[in-house]
Amino acid sequence: MTKKDRIKWLRKGHERLKRMVSRLSADRMVKEKVLDDWTVKDIISHLSAWNWEELRVIDDLLANRKPVWWGLDESEFNRRAIRERKDWSIDAVLKEWEESFETFLARVSELSEEEWVHEAAEKGEDGLSVSVDAMMSYEYKGEDHEGGHAKQIEEFMRKSKSRGAPVAREGNQGIMGK
Repeated sequence: MTKKDRIKWLRKGHERLKRMVSRLSADRMVKEKVLDDWTVKDIISHLSAWNWEELRVIDDLLANRKPVWWGLDESEFNRRAIRERKDWSIDAVLKEWEESFETFLARVSELSEEEWVHEAAEKGEDGLSVSVDAMMSYEYKGEDHEGGHAKQIEEFMRKSKSRGAPVAREGNQGIMGK
């Protein structure tokens, strides 16, 4: 996929997730479990942390340094991301998520084609070459990372609706309603 197409793909997943989030009340986002023991707030916290981490990884790859996340316990990284944002308001978490995504996408957008396909000197744990392009090809549930989580929330909303639970957020207030 070209860099331009990858950016469109990432933006499409982000916008899909924003639409899903905007339909939920703040109360539901912080209380109801969507994925195992994760709430929507936890999912968004996790995504923000990964957006920030991927910014560091881009710099590591381009400098031929081994990215910190090679060998990282992803479950522990996710638990830490959620724990660090536990006491944040849902609006603060949503604001950080939007900022992390836009900052990440701006960094990817400014990469030259040479940087986009630059292969790090060190191979990944699977023995394969690693580039920003390869890193951005990560799929979750057949979508980009955020789009995959949007699918999970859509499924949660469908199940909630079938149980008669209120789903819609009154007036789409808050950061995602803008």
